[in-house]
This record gives sequence, structure tokens and C-alpha cells, in this order.
Amino acid sequence: MHLRLLGCLPANPQLPSDMALLYLVTESERDAVFYRKCAEHLAERTISWSSALRNRKGDGSDAVKKQMGYALQSAKAAAGGEEEVCFIAAIDNDRTPHPENEKSLPRDKLSDLERTRPSRLKWVETTATNMLGENRSAWGLLVALAVPVEMIESWTVKAIGGEQSGGPEPHFSRRNQDKSRKYYHPIEPPPQWKDLERGLRDQIEKWDDESFYGHVVSAIASDPEHLRGKSTSFVHFHDQLLGWSSC
Repeated sequence: MHLRLLGCLPANPQLPSDMALLYLVTESERDAVFYRKCAEHLAERTISWSSALRNRKGDGSDAVKKQMGYALQSAKAAAGGEEEVCFIAAIDNDRTPHPENEKSLPRDKLSDLERTRPSRLKWVETTATNMLGENRSAWGLLVALAVPVEMIESWTVKAIGGEQSGGPEPHFSRRNQDKSRKYYHPIEPPPQWKDLERGLRDQIEKWDDESFYGHVVSAIASDPEHLRGKSTSFVHFHDQLLGWSSC
């Protein structure tokens, strides 16, 4: 797992007062592009400047918690300045227990390891409240927590109608993974979320992340109900972004 922390810092004290500082904790640089665009276009924030830190691959959820706490501390400290401070933490659900997959994901077909993994949504929310307190209105910064079911590609594919009709539902990254083959046995795995997204990038000829995620987020912004009707994990994230406008 790659963790990416983007902390937007005031590069110039003369920046306009409507500029926002954005702190992002994500699993990769690619994910960071998507969530920054969500802040800009779904929450209508103008972001000032970004810097980055990265965890080592394979450090796991404990490292994510550690970096999320560090990012929250930095964001809270910055919240005393003139600029608005925003914070997004995002990690893929990857088949851990979540209200969205309660009925669609038979857990008895998962590996022993995956069946015992705790809810990522719960620990992301717990980490935030442990750092900032139970009273969200007193946090002093705008926070949105994202746990896509089962991964960010689930949202991007559903947002622009790239799902396949009929057949088993995808739950994994790629169809050629051993875990995919074992889960769908004895049938061949259907295309999984990263497979489907790759096909969409080819179809619309937007291979780089800036243009592809720009296309996806624009589609969401123009008709958010399209994705909201397909993913309750997106509803959870989107509602938080919408709440920024009332703060």
C-alpha cells in the first residue's frame, strides 16, 4: 500500500482570502488527483498549494493511522490562520465489512485473512474523532472521510456508466489475481474494477490521471445523483463535502 499525504501550505502570505489549504491522506498519487478534484469541483474549493510525504509500500493500516494522525495535527494547527483548512482522508474498503457490501459480498467466499479484517470505515472515523473530538462542529476545519466500496475504481467506473450488465459483481482489482480466481471458482472471474477502469480510459482516450479524473469528477458534478444511486459509500463522502458549504 502506498500512502500519500498532500498538505497544502500557504506559499505566499498575500494569497487571496478565498483560497483553501487542503490536507489529503490517500493510498497513492493517483488517488490524490481524484480527491483534490472532488474538493475543487464537488465542494467548490479553490486550493492554494501542495506538498507531499509517502509511506513505504506494505506498511499497512497502522501506518495509515499514523500518517492520518500527523496530517490531522498539521491541519488543526493551520486552522488558526486566515485561510480555510480542508482535510480529506481516503482509503479503499477492499472487502472489509461495510454497510454497502453487507448483501452483495458473501464473506464466506473470502480468504481467512480477509474475513477477519476489521472495518476500515470504523477506524478512519474513530481516528478522526480521537484526534478532533466527538463534536464535529467544534473541529475548526472541514473534514471528509472516504472509504470507497470496494475501491476508488468502483466509483470512477460507476460514475460514467462503465459497469458490465449481468454476471457476477466485481469485488477485486483485477480478474487475473489469485484471490479473484479463488473467489469466483469454478467460473472464470469477470473483469474487475481496475480492468473496467482501464477499458474506460481506452474508450474515452483519457489515459493520464489529470484528464481522466477531471472527466469523471465533471460527470459527477453535473449529475451527482447518478453515482449516489449506485454507491452508499459515495453518498457518505459526498454528504460530508456538501456539509462544507454550511460551515
